[in-house]
Order: sequence, then structure tokens, then C-alpha cells
Amino acid sequence: MTSYKPLKSEDTPFLSNKILACPRRGNRVSFQLVDESGDGKIFAGLSFKVVDQESQIYSGILDAEGRGKVDNCFKGPIILSLPAAYIGTDSAYRWLMTRPHYPLPITELQVRAEQTRFINPNAQRTAHNPAVNAGDNFIQVEVRDLVEHGAHLPPRVPAPFAPNRGIPIALAASQHSPDELPLFGVGLLPNRRMLGLLTLLTLGGCASKDFTLETDLPANFAATAEARYEPAEGPECALFRATKGPTVYPQESPDIIPEPRRASFRIPLGKRVGGCPLTLDGVGIKLMGQWRPYHPNFTGSSYVYASLGLLEQLPANYPGIPSDGVRVLNGQCRWLFRTSGAKRQLIKILDCRAVDEHGQWLKHMPGGAVQREQVVGKTVRLVIEMSSNDEPYYSRSWLKTSKGWKPCQETKETIRCQSSPTFTDYTGVDGRTCTVYPNCTE
Repeated sequence: MTSYKPLKSEDTPFLSNKILACPRRGNRVSFQLVDESGDGKIFAGLSFKVVDQESQIYSGILDAEGRGKVDNCFKGPIILSLPAAYIGTDSAYRWLMTRPHYPLPITELQVRAEQTRFINPNAQRTAHNPAVNAGDNFIQVEVRDLVEHGAHLPPRVPAPFAPNRGIPIALAASQHSPDELPLFGVGLLPNRRMLGLLTLLTLGGCASKDFTLETDLPANFAATAEARYEPAEGPECALFRATKGPTVYPQESPDIIPEPRRASFRIPLGKRVGGCPLTLDGVGIKLMGQWRPYHPNFTGSSYVYASLGLLEQLPANYPGIPSDGVRVLNGQCRWLFRTSGAKRQLIKILDCRAVDEHGQWLKHMPGGAVQREQVVGKTVRLVIEMSSNDEPYYSRSWLKTSKGWKPCQETKETIRCQSSPTFTDYTGVDGRTCTVYPNCTE
């Protein structure tokens, strides 16, 4: 089944190898790349290449909605491809592209498509897509249809709106030198009125199980989720282990901002890298707090790690995922202050702990554990609050008074305050000479 319209009679000379016609320009072709939900934002910024029947090459960049267009190309069909190699920094993809044995030609399109999700849980192609009615033609394509090398990609599956894969072959055969035109890409038949939007559907996502990790952060905080995986035992992972394939996959939240916010991460429970299955072992959550504006000569931030463990079976009486599907883990942070260097520059160190239902600090770091099968499709939310009670980093090195914390003068024997303390000053965050924390002056 195909949604292509019959070729108009006036266009047939441009596909014939018997009738020589002078090529004419004036065609315009527009298209959009979307996922199964009809959204093209995931493909924004991808570079594309179009070749017309006169072997003229046109290139461009998909816009913020995944749309592209070619103006004033020669009459007749064209071939669209997205062959650009992946240039990102994801450790798994970089390893697959550079490993010594059978490196893979991974493209930017493949990486983007693997971030999408199927509508049907069984990964069967759907005939219902919001983009179907957005243009003159709707075609369901796979990544392998748009790139040059596809041996490492999944095999094609039946689709209700499959592309006409004979167009590239027929167009190449009509050339005087067929080698001029590549045989990979999707053939498109331009609309005579040049008003239509041609919508493409790329299906490259995986149907692996995952869950959502959320972190509720205080102001001036950011988070990084570092998913840690273990390769399976057996020969399929021998090369992965021998070449030390990547097992930690970080996802960063947006930059630090001065307001509280929620950061969200999708955590797959498994991956397959180069044929080696990886199983999620746990997630380290790096909590980064900023206590002063950026300065090139001084540190202004500090971080700690929370953690989430994945267990096959939870301990007795340990809470699981509640009926609403959201497991909440509470934690609280505070700033520990101290001085550093000859000028006794004030610095701060982040200190965080898990808290119970009454807000009392526990001995362990924020986080917890979930049962692997229970967490599929659910949400784990780490809620971090900030205490307003800063404390000295070294106990008894500052003395708490009615005016605030006052730093004690160190001796040769100790940094602790003596029974008859002698106080000193320190250099505040803004460079002032201060005698009391946090107000600087008494």
C-alpha cells in the first residue's frame, strides 16, 4: 500500500530513457520529519541532502519543527537522504564508531531516532499519525531508508505507508552515468502546485523498558543523572569487556538558575551496545549547588551524590512503588562554611542527607532503592530541600553568638576554639573583611 499519487503525464518525459527532454527548473519540494506522535522537534537541526534527476545536489538544515525544503530544483522526482555522521560526545556511540573491530557508521539521524518511542507497545507500525493530514503525501520511512549504510540497523518491517523504493533505482537508471546518483535515500514526487507539505515518519526508537527519574531542586542547583550499567556474562559481551566499553551514561539538567525547579530524566532499564546487552545497576545523582557567582580565581560551587539502587527484591518492610506510580525520596542539604588560604577566604561545602517523614536527618545520603520490575513505566522523585541553618565545616572552630558565628584564632596545637577564645576575621564572598557569619559585621 502506498500513498503516492500517479505521476502526471507532463512529468513522464523526465523519467524516460527513450525521450530526451531539456531539463526545466522551477520545482519546489517541502517535507517534514516527525516521530510516531507527529512531533518533529527531535529532528531539528539535522542536515539533509537532496539530489534531483540532473544530479544537482541541494543541502539544508531541518528547522525547529523538523521541516525542510528545496527551491528551484529540476522537474521530476528527487532523492532525499540524511547521511551526516554522528559528531556528538555520547560515549556509547563514540565507542561503537571507533572500536577496532567492526566500527559502525552511526549517523546523527540514527541517534535522534533512537530517542523516540513507539506508539504501540509491540513496536508495530501505526496507520494513525497526526501528521497524516498535514501534507499531500505521508510516507513511513525507517532510518535505513535515509542513510547509506544500514547493515547494523534493524530489518525493515511492514508499514501501511511504505515508501516507493523503486524511485531511486529508476531515477539512477535514467541518467547517462548512473554512478552519478546514489542509490540510497527516499524518492519523492514533487507536487505540481508546490503547496503541499510532504510528511515523513522515521521509526528508529526502541521498545525497551524505562522509568522517569525526577529531581526537585532548590534555587541555584543543577543535577546530573549517571546511569550505571553492567554488561551481561557470555561471549556476546567479550569484545565490550575487552575494549572497556562504556557503562556509565550521564544526563545533565539545564544550567543552574536562581529559582527552584524540577529536572526530569528518562532512565532505560537496559541497553544494547554493539550486540552486548547492558542491565541497569543503579543511578548516581550528582547534586551541584552554587553559593557564589562565577569567579575565575575562586570556586563557587560544591556537589554531592545521591543514589538510586535497582534490586530484584526489596528488603522486608521496605516501601515499594505506591498506587499513584510515584515513589518519593526526601533529602535535605545545607552549607558548611570554612576559611581557606592566607587571607582566610570564606568557602562553602555542600552537605546533604536523607530525611525521614518528620524531616529528621538520617545517616545515609539522599536516595534509596526500587524493585526492578515494579519501577517500569513509573516515576521516582528525589525531593531536595535546602536548610537555612549553615554550620561550620570543622566543629568548634567557630563560636555561635547572638550576632552570628565568629571565627576563632588558630593556635599551633589546634584549630578549635579555646575556653577563653580569641577571635579573628575572614574575607567574605564579596571581598570584604568580616568578623561574623553570615552578616559579615556585628
